[in-house]
Amino acid sequence: MWKVYASICGIIAVVTVFVSGQRSLVSQECLICLCEASSGCDFSAQCHSSEDGNYFCGAYMITYAYWKEGGSPGYDPSNPHDFEVCLKDRKCAEEAVVGYMEKWKNDCDNDGKITCKDFARIHKAGPIGCNTTWVLNTDYWDVFKKCFSK
Repeated sequence: MWKVYASICGIIAVVTVFVSGQRSLVSQECLICLCEASSGCDFSAQCHSSEDGNYFCGAYMITYAYWKEGGSPGYDPSNPHDFEVCLKDRKCAEEAVVGYMEKWKNDCDNDGKITCKDFARIHKAGPIGCNTTWVLNTDYWDVFKKCFSK
C-alpha cells in the first residue's frame, strides 16, 4: 500500500510541476495587446530615447531597467547590446514582460483581481504609477482597449 501511495504522490508532483511550468501569469492575448498598444507590434522598430531620457527598445518599447527587472532574458556578458537584441525577438521580449509582471503584479484598478488591464497599466506607468489615471487618457490605452475586449 505504501508503494502505491508513494507512486501516486510522485505522479501528482510531476503533473503539478508540468502544469505550473506551462502556465503564464500573462496570457498570450494580453501580450499581443500590450505589444499592439506599445508600437503596433513592430519588432523592426528602432530603439530611441524619449524626452525624459529613457531609452526604449523593441515592439514592447521596454527600457533597460524594465528588461533587468524582468529577469534579463537573453543576457550575454560578451554582448553589450544583449538587451536590444532580446527586445527585437518576440519570445525573448515576451519573457521580459512576463518576468516584469510576475515581479510587479498588482491590482492597479482596485477591482479585487489582477488582470490584463492591470498589466497594461503596469507596462505603461510602472508598478508605482499604475494606480494613477493618466494612462487611461493616452493613445496607448485606446489601442489596448480596442485590442483587449475582456
